[in-house]
Amino acid sequence: LFAALTACVQSLSGTDLETAGSLVALGAGALAVVPLSLLMVRVFGQRAGFAAGVLYAVLPQAVRFSVRPQSEGPFYLFLFLGAYAGIDSLFRPGRVAPILAGVFGGLAYLVRPEGLAGPLVALAGILVFPVRKAWRERITAALLLGLGLAVSAGPYITYLSHEAGTLKLTAKKDLRVLSGV
Repeated sequence: LFAALTACVQSLSGTDLETAGSLVALGAGALAVVPLSLLMVRVFGQRAGFAAGVLYAVLPQAVRFSVRPQSEGPFYLFLFLGAYAGIDSLFRPGRVAPILAGVFGGLAYLVRPEGLAGPLVALAGILVFPVRKAWRERITAALLLGLGLAVSAGPYITYLSHEAGTLKLTAKKDLRVLSGV
């Protein structure tokens, strides 16, 4: 996904590929502050949200990765958006948040394979934590999260699996490496 975003920015801006990649990383890294702050506000309160946003914006490592043409900016943007939607789906009734948790988790996965952990953690939270009282509501949210994930990541996983002749989640890493087995 990072390569596709970079190619789009390059064709729209007319810059070279490296500059376009830096613009994608910078833009996404700067935007990632917003869902991170909102997530921390939702979980820990206003002061924690402000502190998390400021720290992310000024930490040398985060800033360094946000100006290089690397995938960290888009990865963290989609990961934080998915985490916020996942937390939101725990506390609010509705169908939009679980779908968004799946979609953004799938986009994080498309940037880097470890992004798949985000929707899996959200799914566990939806099913395990008793914030959603009725099982029917939990199952509905879990299915909607799966639907969002299938829409965003499903075509890529289907393609890889078809080419490999077996379930394949990434062309970069072996499933055993990702799972830690």
